[in-house]
Amino acid sequence: MDVRYLLVCLIILTSCTSSTSRPIEIKEQSYPYAFRQLPPEPVYNRLRWSQTPQPTEGYAEHKDSPYLRPVIAADLKKSSLSEAVEAIAQTLGYRAFYPNDIAKRRVSIRQDGSIEMITSEIEKQANVSIELSHNDKIVRVVDREITPQLPPAAK
Repeated sequence: MDVRYLLVCLIILTSCTSSTSRPIEIKEQSYPYAFRQLPPEPVYNRLRWSQTPQPTEGYAEHKDSPYLRPVIAADLKKSSLSEAVEAIAQTLGYRAFYPNDIAKRRVSIRQDGSIEMITSEIEKQANVSIELSHNDKIVRVVDREITPQLPPAAK
């Protein structure tokens, strides 16, 4: 038993470290800064995440700025009202609705401008009223004589 005791004490004494105070060495690690000479390669994936369009923040809204409307060239010589309305509707990607009795009225337009300018010229020449419904994507044409109006005020 003495030998075992001695062996255990010897192992404990040899495995213990001394408690001398040595300065701790701190190594600073530095890495080179990230740089790239070319843009990253495009990632091709079937699924793509995108943000929905939103107004940019931080910019004041200018209420007096004009709307940006596309300029359209209309060259309709001696065409019918139905052809002119169908051309306007197809340009916008809308559907056209017009009565058959006014579809054969003649219109002659050669004009560059917005949709509103061209439809106002068609309204003048054909004596109709044209309504553009952007929510429903419809171009409606109604005869001005049939357009509902309020009765004159009684005196």
